[in-house]
Amino acid sequence: MAQMPLPKAHELFSIIQTLEQQLKRLDEIGSGIGAVHVNAAIEQLQSNLAVVNDNDLGSFDPALICLIPEAQTGPSKPKFGSTRD
Repeated sequence: MAQMPLPKAHELFSIIQTLEQQLKRLDEIGSGIGAVHVNAAIEQLQSNLAVVNDNDLGSFDPALICLIPEAQTGPSKPKFGSTRD
């Protein structure tokens, strides 16, 4: 998990946010067992993300990922803020 490519870590953070929204909906309709499983998934993903983020659950900011240059294989300079399509 610590070797996860940064775009995947960003995607993981997005999935956590989506699951948190679904957890709220499950709580609202009273689906206790479903909420328990979704909450467990959120906690596991946050734990995995903490490994990528120096073991700190609270400081991950996916916007900063765009500032980290990707590994360069040639003599070209790193591109900050670039996106892949």
